[in-house]
Amino acid sequence: MGGISGKLKVFVDRTCRLFHRPELVGIPALTVSTTAVSGLKDTLKGLDKLLIQWAAFPTGNIGRTASTIENPIEQKEYKNFVNHLFMKKEDYKPTLNQLIMFQVQKVLATKILELDRAYWEEKNWIGNNYFFNCSISQGKRGLSKSFYKILNKKVKKVGD
Repeated sequence: MGGISGKLKVFVDRTCRLFHRPELVGIPALTVSTTAVSGLKDTLKGLDKLLIQWAAFPTGNIGRTASTIENPIEQKEYKNFVNHLFMKKEDYKPTLNQLIMFQVQKVLATKILELDRAYWEEKNWIGNNYFFNCSISQGKRGLSKSFYKILNKKVKKVGD
């Protein structure tokens, strides 16, 4: 009701390590969902949020309700996804939400679990503004760095 199915929620919960030690970095993703009548926008929005937490990047949605299930998939629904498949990573422009989520994950990696810290160090992400070199405006870079500084001061290192 108004979100992902229980089985998908269990899967998400059991794969929480993908939030702490992302393996889908830089992978474009297209979300697809159906619903009987309502909740489709919220479901797709939730799936996009999940993709950001897993370090993939949402590129669009295909959604249908019971009354639109027979509608053919249009090119405009998947065009952005296809474009991102062939995009150079340095041309990618992460959203402010993606940059802030990166900073949250970085603070947790450096302050909570040593396993996560080792993974982030191995990937050389700790000193970065994002998972990979890409196009980040000065404004977004400044805001996400400020967010990191504030959060990093608030979160106490485990064991301290």
